[in-house]
Amino acid sequence: MWQRQGSQGNEWHMAQSHVQLTEVHQILIEASVGGLSGHIAVDDLSVTKGACAPTEGICDFEEGDCGWIQQTDDDLDWIRVSGNNVQSKSRPGFDHTTNTTNGYFFYVESAPTHVQGHTARMTSPLLQTGDAKCLQLWYYMEGQGTGTLNVYQQFSDKYRPLLVTQSGEQGGLWRFAQTPLTVSGSNYRIVVEGITGQTEQGVIALDDVQFSDYPCTASGQCDFEVNFCSWMNLLEEDDADWLRAQAGTGNHTRPSVDHTTNTSTGYYLYMDSSVGTWGDTAMILSEIFTPDSRGHCFTFWYHMYGYNVGTLKLYKNNRTAHNSGNKFGQIVWEESGDQGDVWRKANVYVAYREPFWFIFEFLKGEAPKGSIAIDDIHIFPGPCDSYTTPPTPHHHDTVGIGVGVGVTLFVIFTVGAVLFVLNKKTKRESTLEDNILDSNFSYRHFDCNMTGLTSTGEDGNSSDLGNISFSADGNDTSFA
Repeated sequence: MWQRQGSQGNEWHMAQSHVQLTEVHQILIEASVGGLSGHIAVDDLSVTKGACAPTEGICDFEEGDCGWIQQTDDDLDWIRVSGNNVQSKSRPGFDHTTNTTNGYFFYVESAPTHVQGHTARMTSPLLQTGDAKCLQLWYYMEGQGTGTLNVYQQFSDKYRPLLVTQSGEQGGLWRFAQTPLTVSGSNYRIVVEGITGQTEQGVIALDDVQFSDYPCTASGQCDFEVNFCSWMNLLEEDDADWLRAQAGTGNHTRPSVDHTTNTSTGYYLYMDSSVGTWGDTAMILSEIFTPDSRGHCFTFWYHMYGYNVGTLKLYKNNRTAHNSGNKFGQIVWEESGDQGDVWRKANVYVAYREPFWFIFEFLKGEAPKGSIAIDDIHIFPGPCDSYTTPPTPHHHDTVGIGVGVGVTLFVIFTVGAVLFVLNKKTKRESTLEDNILDSNFSYRHFDCNMTGLTSTGEDGNSSDLGNISFSADGNDTSFA
């Protein structure tokens, strides 16, 4: 009746399920171990009469269609199914919400009876302008005959701007899309349109539609303070999942502060090398980016701390390479081993003529002590800045840095003073004091009271001051 699989993030989620049974029954909660790391917890269970209240702002299609309506002026319908019930070879094997074959989503499929260009449309319930600022959804497009997905914002006056459009095969993975919503004007509905492709081998699927009260983040930018943004763990190609965590938790090799806020309350993504075996991998996938004639600069901050912590790699890929069998693409950046307890910045320039995406891969090292974290990911058109921002120090590093700067300044001052004295010495004539200092003598310093004495000696060699006596303790001095 309800199921979730894989990492859901380091936070509490609310779950509900509508039960319709006419006989006495019990609820059984079952958890299965999926690996060497992670945990599953439940809290605050309750049973209430009646149907479950709709989840405000989001529809995962697990309990129904959430009020979405099939239009009648099209050729086909969107169909709500689970992964178990889709027969197409190009179908999603699981939904995005639960990551299982039991989860539900909507899809439209190219078929022998469908003509190229046939459309399937469904509309959301009527929404009030200003209630939401950002529309977010997950889509799946696979197969050589995959057509086009369009998303519109349709107002009461029939004005219908296009918000999202994607065409062709997208790598056979759930992909993220978001778009700002117009917040002024009349009420509106969201229209999702699927258009069949040129062959019968193609499918378009839709899941987890959400209306957010917060503005959309820029494409490709994520600080992980709220969630994973558009990044998604791969489920079948690796051995573990990236986790989102708060800086002030975990073992001593994890960053004590995140890079975004530079505090212990900020969040980042991390992998812990203390779990799993040598060579295990964990991969996380980005959204798809539109090509630009100037290329793109991909920047991120990483933290690698601990002996033999492992390797962090960044891949870039596109549909051409993916469809030819290269699932991960080309390595464009790589770092291995302990890099110190600091955040470091990486800049990677990429240029593509077709849509592309990135994959981060963590490769576990030999030693079980260490962790790798990433934070503040950005992508923007154009070449990377030639200047690389220095690593951000931790709070507890500040004192050490201050001491180091102080010592450095002291050494510079001391060396400068010595050089000044030596330079001054070489510019004056040799004196008795110079001859004494040049000899291998041992000497002591005394304070002398010179009040009332007059200069002696005609040549300035102080020869008449040769009769100086000192007390045994060196405190009293007299002159003959």
